[in-house]
Amino acid sequence: MISLDTVETHRLRGERVRPRHWGFWWSMGADPVLMATQGGAWAEEQAREKLLWNCDQWARHGHGQWLFFLNPSVVALTLVGNRRPERVMQKLGFSFEAEITHAGLPHVLYRLAHPGHGVERSVDLPGGPPSAHP
Repeated sequence: MISLDTVETHRLRGERVRPRHWGFWWSMGADPVLMATQGGAWAEEQAREKLLWNCDQWARHGHGQWLFFLNPSVVALTLVGNRRPERVMQKLGFSFEAEITHAGLPHVLYRLAHPGHGVERSVDLPGGPPSAHP
């Protein structure tokens, strides 16, 4: 079986979900507005289980969820006036860049000023250190 950890083009970098993404994963999953179309916000244990399930999928089957980033920066967007997701982006270290139109609707675009700081940091997962999980 072939296993890919990253996929990269001149514009995008895709990374398989790993325990080191916990901080970003949990911040995203705990926000009820961001997760409204995904069945609602996750409790911490539920977020942990989903992350570990994805890591197990990669270990056992060679596939799972990916996180994609613009190369070399990370961007996020939300509808204009959607303050809660904007606040999450700001707390994660994203900075406002522009108002754009996406899918025919006005959005705000945020960019992570220092990719890798805060998004990909190693964080101990509840229930054990990242090294204890694939």
